[in-house]
Amino acid sequence: MDATRPLKAPNTAIPSSGVTSASPQITPPIDQIMKISPDFDRRNVEKYWGLIAKEMASKGLTSKNQVIAICATICAETTTFAPIKEAGRYFEYDPFRGRGFVQLTWKEDYLAVGKALGLGDKLIRDPDMAMEPELAAKILVWEWMRGYNVSKYAEKGDFANCRSIINRGHPNKIHQTTQSGTVKFHAAVKRGLQFVTMGIDGNTIGSVPLSGDYGLGCVDTGSGGSRVLSGLNPGSQGDALAYALGIHALDNQRSHIFKAQLDVASLPQILDLDAQTTFEGKGLGEGLDGTYTVDEITFYFGRTLTADIVAYKPDPNASQPQVFLHDANTARPIGDNSPTQPIAAGEIPGKIYAAAIQARGSDTSNGPDGGKNACAFAVNKFCLLPAGLKMIGSAVPPYGVPVSVAACETALKGGRGKLITRAEAVPGDIWVQSDRHIGICATAGCTRVLSNSSSKAKFQWEDAIEKVNSFYGNSPEKIYRVLN
Repeated sequence: MDATRPLKAPNTAIPSSGVTSASPQITPPIDQIMKISPDFDRRNVEKYWGLIAKEMASKGLTSKNQVIAICATICAETTTFAPIKEAGRYFEYDPFRGRGFVQLTWKEDYLAVGKALGLGDKLIRDPDMAMEPELAAKILVWEWMRGYNVSKYAEKGDFANCRSIINRGHPNKIHQTTQSGTVKFHAAVKRGLQFVTMGIDGNTIGSVPLSGDYGLGCVDTGSGGSRVLSGLNPGSQGDALAYALGIHALDNQRSHIFKAQLDVASLPQILDLDAQTTFEGKGLGEGLDGTYTVDEITFYFGRTLTADIVAYKPDPNASQPQVFLHDANTARPIGDNSPTQPIAAGEIPGKIYAAAIQARGSDTSNGPDGGKNACAFAVNKFCLLPAGLKMIGSAVPPYGVPVSVAACETALKGGRGKLITRAEAVPGDIWVQSDRHIGICATAGCTRVLSNSSSKAKFQWEDAIEKVNSFYGNSPEKIYRVLN
C-alpha cells in the first residue's frame, strides 16, 4: 500500500449554483429544513431531502407534523442528514448493524424490508445496499409505517411516542438519555415547530425522466423510470440527469468496487492510505486481483480500531470519459480545452464548479515547479477552459495557460470578473489571496475552497476557507465572479 495519511474521499454533492432551476422548489423549502438542526449539512439536505419528500408524499405523509417528526428522527439518528453506518463493533448483530437514515438493524428487519420493497434477500447478501440514498429513503418510510405505525403518532403531534417506537420498538418506552438520541430529537422537534410553516406539496416534487440518455452516452442510467431532482439548479438536461442519478462522468471507468472492514491493529498499513491513492489487491480471486484506487476510508473507534475501505478497480475497456457543457447532446473528450460558444452569465459559476469537481484529483506535476506552484495553472486548465470559458490572464510557455496569481487577478479586475463579498459567493466563484494562492469556492458563502495542493501536485486540496487563509499568512482575500 502506498500513500501518506488517511483522508475522507471528496464530497461530490453539487450545491445550488445560481443557475435557473429546472424543477420546482420542494416544500417545505431547504432553508426551513436546515433550521430543524444546526448539525444538518446543507449539502446533504440539498442532496437527500428531495428523495425523502418524494417517498413521504407517495405514502401520504405530507403534513407539517410528519415533516418535523421525520426530520427530527434523522437528526437523532444521523446528525448531518446523510445515510450512515453505525460505528463500533456490535457482535450481537453484525453484519446487520444500523444503516441508513433511520438505522435499520437486525437480520430479521433487513429481511423484512427487503421482501416489502421487492428486493428478496438482496439486503441480506449485501447489507450496505441500505446506505444507497434512494433505498435508504424508502427504508425510512417503511420503518415509519410498519408495526405500531409511527405516522399515526406523528400526525397528532405525539412526538415522544414517535421517538419511543423508532428507538425502543414500542410506545411509552423511551429513556430520556443523550445516548438514545431523545434529547437531540426533542430539541429538533422544538425548532421544527418554530420554523417549519408547511407540509409537503406533492405537486412540487420534480423528477427527471429516463427515457433516453440525454447525451450522457458514457453512463448507465439504470432501469428506473425516473429520479428525483430537488434544489440543484442544473444548467442543462445532461447536468440534471447526472445530478439526479448521483453520478459523475467518470463512473463508467470502474470495473470492480472493493469494500472491506479491516482491523487496523492487524493491518497498520491502512493508516498510510489516502483517498485517490492505490494499493494492490492480492488473493481476492480470479479477475479480481489488481490495482485499486481508494475512494473512502472511515474509521470506527470501538473495542478495537477498525476501518471501512471503499476502493475501485479501473476498467481498461471503458469508453473515454466525457465533459458535458451547455448542450446536453454535445460532449467532448477530456483534453479538448478549446473555448466553446459563450455561456450565459448566470450559468458561469455552476459551469466552473462542475468542471472543478470533475477535475478534482487531477495531476498538476506538468505545471510550474513540478506542480508546486500550479494554483493558477490548475484553475485555468481544469476549471475555466473545460467550462467553455477563456483563460484569465496571459498564457505562459510551455504551459499554455496562465501560471501567475497576479496575472489572473489583473484579468478579473480588468473586466473578466467582478468583486463580490463572501456572503454573495456561490460554488464556482474564484477565491484569491493576492499574489499567493487562487482556488474555486466549493460552497455557498465560500466557506470551503478547492485548489491545487503544492505538496501532492494535485488539484485536490479542499479545506475550510479559514484554514486556507491561515496557511497563506492571512493576507487579504478577495472573491470574484467570472463574467465572461
